[in-house]
Amino acid sequence: MLVDVGPGRPEHVYLSDFGVARGMLSSDGLTGAGQFLGTPDYAAPEQTGGRDLDCRADQYALACVAYTLLSGSVLFRREVPMAVLYAHMSVPPPRLTAVRPELPGAVNQVLARALSKEPEDRYDSCGDFADALREALGLELYDLSRPASAGAAAAQPASRAAETATLTAPPDSPPTKLLPGSPSHPSLASVPSPPLASPAAPSPPAEPGTWTAVVAADRAYYESVQAASDQDAASIVFPAFVPERRFRLSGAEIRIGRRSVSRHIEPEIDLTGPPPDPAVSRLHAKLIAGPDRNWSVVDAGSDNGIAVNGKDVPPGEAVPLRDGDRIHLGAWTVITIVRDWPRPE
Repeated sequence: MLVDVGPGRPEHVYLSDFGVARGMLSSDGLTGAGQFLGTPDYAAPEQTGGRDLDCRADQYALACVAYTLLSGSVLFRREVPMAVLYAHMSVPPPRLTAVRPELPGAVNQVLARALSKEPEDRYDSCGDFADALREALGLELYDLSRPASAGAAAAQPASRAAETATLTAPPDSPPTKLLPGSPSHPSLASVPSPPLASPAAPSPPAEPGTWTAVVAADRAYYESVQAASDQDAASIVFPAFVPERRFRLSGAEIRIGRRSVSRHIEPEIDLTGPPPDPAVSRLHAKLIAGPDRNWSVVDAGSDNGIAVNGKDVPPGEAVPLRDGDRIHLGAWTVITIVRDWPRPE
């Protein structure tokens, strides 16, 4: 996708390189059975699963492109292509406002629908998806002759401020952090720092819903930290593949750390691995449930501390968490807190 920008004329997007499209329409002998043809970062789940494809796979790919334009990152950043394909098939898409909190919350709803794992759950057409996304962003419809679709209206918040979103990613300024055993560390500016803004969408149901901790690896965070010594640096490397794990939050307190039988430490969120993050302490942090069934995180006296949305958390201080907040700890571990609202009857 090439963007043509020139003075005195509107920007124009050109599509190029249709080699893959021609290959899919050509003879059966071009690819062998079980081979994948496409770009993993933009592949719909049904494309990976070998199911029949239609225009709804294009809509999924278009939603991936929109996420990249608005966030500056692909939808699922992984080290190997197979991990990317697996994420498209089984991992819920991240909320855009986790990295662009200034955008309307309705954008999350529009992208979530276009990125549904099942094709029948998406919009009826790419045009309907585009209309819904532009309305959620506060932009006029691209084709004013087309009436707003029902899908676009459903995704529109009840009251929307007149704001225009720019398709640029926030600037990065990588900081440093000493690992392991450093007494203090500066905040991580390369990790999205502002907390999530409250969505402008209608209020959720009174039912509190459920919370999930999603454990993954963050390459940008790993590149922003610095080992305390050459010996420590030699023992800390970014892993080739980290399976994404999900922990349902329940009870009054959840411990985060590495299991130790000899020390009788059995954390509910066990980061022992594989692969192990050597900078994670045996008992690194705790998630504490409040009376309103929301959660807070506190550093449990770890060697290297924790950061929430790029801001360091002082030892012993409880930080309230919101949907989409990211907790960084260790050398590359990130835990995203996700709230799943129950669907209305």
